[in-house]
Amino acid sequence: RCDGFFELFLESEELRACRDALTRNGLSMDLGVCDLGPGKLVVSANVAPRVVEALKLRGRVLNSSQIVVSREMEPVALELVRRHVRRSNPVKKEEVVDLSNTLPRKTPRDREASVEDLTVKR
Repeated sequence: RCDGFFELFLESEELRACRDALTRNGLSMDLGVCDLGPGKLVVSANVAPRVVEALKLRGRVLNSSQIVVSREMEPVALELVRRHVRRSNPVKKEEVVDLSNTLPRKTPRDREASVEDLTVKR
């Protein structure tokens, strides 16, 4: 069975900002890059390292139809699949990824911070 999820997620304009942010942080939407199977990762770059770590701790690989998606990105991912995949692809099962065993991303000291680490508040 091939639903074109690889191309859909890794080439869609709707997810470009998410893909680019993951890439800037050394990650990819393609979980195969992390030896986690052909599943997809659609989460913010802030939480992505912890999600990948939690998935590795879980010790199971994802299949090509499995997508790890944050609540904020879920509507975009669902709409993308609904619009571009020819046959019905209902959500069969939802599973929460437990991040409690992962450490939050270490924030660098100011002089070691990159532009991505800094936020401007006005």
